[in-house]
Amino acid sequence: MSIVKRIRSTKYEDIPNGTLYPTDPAEDSEVIVIIDTGCSASLVPEAVLKQARTSLFPCAENRQLQEAADNDYELYSNGGQACFIVPDEQYENLYIRYRFKGRSAGSTVEVYGPADPFLCARNPEAYDQKFREGLLFPDSKALNTVLGNRWVFGMNFLHSMFAALHIPEMPSGAKPYVRFAPQRQSKESVLEYTLPPFPAT
Repeated sequence: MSIVKRIRSTKYEDIPNGTLYPTDPAEDSEVIVIIDTGCSASLVPEAVLKQARTSLFPCAENRQLQEAADNDYELYSNGGQACFIVPDEQYENLYIRYRFKGRSAGSTVEVYGPADPFLCARNPEAYDQKFREGLLFPDSKALNTVLGNRWVFGMNFLHSMFAALHIPEMPSGAKPYVRFAPQRQSKESVLEYTLPPFPAT
């Protein structure tokens, strides 16, 4: 999972320190993500949030949040506040590149989706903020201390991506799979993914 900048409709450019996971090349980069339509937030390993605070979006506010995480993790993780912020001057056409395991052995599928409102979004109750608040949160400390910790993509992910859940017919032997497409806040995007009307009966 990496943060990239959208240059044109289908062209993206890597940005410095944009890789959120894996932050260490030695780590096993394959994780299982739960797509949870009933979860209002998304949970990721603390290492991902630390990367966002310290390397991807360095600023005074994120340094304070990192100190809070270092000093009292339980208070920080249960504080009900953003775990990182994205300053306006660092936010410009940001997208997220997801790499999913493909249907055939050894294949991967890349999908690009908007950073807002999955990674971050403006607080609708704070009119004078010069930043977007992070919308990814840590799981409990016990589940964030070993590899294989939980990844849960909740409603903020589904507000940024169209999701199609496929369950093939049983005799075919095919496994269930998911397909994603970006939700862009544009008229063209809405028209592209609008289903045709039912025929008159």
